[in-house]
Amino acid sequence: MKGKVKRRSIAELIGITSAGDAEIQFDTERVTPKREGKVITLPLANPRCEEFYPLVGGRQFLYHSSSGQLWFGGTEEKPFLVELNPTASLDYLGSYLADGEEGFFDLLRPRFLKRIESDLGITAKRQGDIFALRLTGGWADSELKFFMRAFEMSVGSPKPQAGNHFVFETRHKLQGEYILIKLGQGTDIALGAGVLMNPDHTTMRLEDGIYLMQQTAGLMNPKQAD
Repeated sequence: MKGKVKRRSIAELIGITSAGDAEIQFDTERVTPKREGKVITLPLANPRCEEFYPLVGGRQFLYHSSSGQLWFGGTEEKPFLVELNPTASLDYLGSYLADGEEGFFDLLRPRFLKRIESDLGITAKRQGDIFALRLTGGWADSELKFFMRAFEMSVGSPKPQAGNHFVFETRHKLQGEYILIKLGQGTDIALGAGVLMNPDHTTMRLEDGIYLMQQTAGLMNPKQAD
């Protein structure tokens, strides 16, 4: 993708009607994009300024509004639409224009998570906007205690709560053991084990050890994210 990205206006792409299973509609009266079920409606206030960038073979897209909002949508397992944080939207768009899809998707991965992946030499699983990285076999393992110390998680000994937990107050529900850890500067992680469920995604089993969980970076409304 690098060097092959073309800046294309909505005027050039008005014939687009879908992104995977999502139906795309344009509305001259709308101010912000919205999704209702499979239908994603995008504003068409200024066709020569608004930009639409197809991703993943047209199944997903970036939409850059004339007011500067950047939205990421389309279809993964089901249709979705999320707004990216305005303070970082130019970074995300710039990364895509400079490095293509690979650069954009890499920027969505939280920095803390990437640091742990690099140190451990393993890659996290993902359910929508939640990443889950296996750390160790159990809460009492010395490896987990070392991990907590190494990354300065000053929360004492982990005291997981058993039950049903909405991870980071999102729609992702972990049935099992869970502990939320706030590292400061807006960085929240969770440790947990069990079964991770979401109505729009395949159930993920996290029963073979303790997992570090972190949410996709740069979301405008992370608790309401698809």
